[in-house]
Amino acid sequence: LLRTIYADLKICSGKAHVLDYDISQIKRKQIPDLRKKEGIIFQDYKLLSDMTIRKNLEFVLRATGVNHKDEIAERIKKALECVGLEEKEEKYPNELSGGEQQRAAIARAILNKPQVILADEPTGNLDPRTADIVFAELLAIVKETGLSALIATHNFELADRMDRRVTLEDGKLVDHRAEAFIPPEGENFY
Repeated sequence: LLRTIYADLKICSGKAHVLDYDISQIKRKQIPDLRKKEGIIFQDYKLLSDMTIRKNLEFVLRATGVNHKDEIAERIKKALECVGLEEKEEKYPNELSGGEQQRAAIARAILNKPQVILADEPTGNLDPRTADIVFAELLAIVKETGLSALIATHNFELADRMDRRVTLEDGKLVDHRAEAFIPPEGENFY
């Protein structure tokens, strides 16, 4: 589902609209623009091991067209403060704990001020205590910024903390707090 939403996988049939893009007909050249509006958090962090955390974040900003030195520094500072890693910006990923690496991945996801956060098992590689802390931080960021988030997890305890828990069953979306989840008429579901 997440790979479809960030246009990494094509849908087999039907239509899908994400952030005003028709995913069923999206052109290859439109995908970078879509992804600039999405903050993506991967289960395995996807940090570049030969770069410091600051350089990882700077790389993302430059790749998405942010080139002004002061703006880059300010965005990195805010993102690292948001996840409590301001003291770790000159560390390499292998010098950080799993929880710190995931926080760096969250910082990367919020750098470009996305409209939605997509998180694929953001606590899957963490011990239960660290998973709880990182998930709480992610929820706090979502609530403070007003972002929407779609978080894929097998941990029902964590999923129950969200405003809505939706499960795919037999190819259909089901809300566990109601009979069935049906997107409101005329609104996009992502």
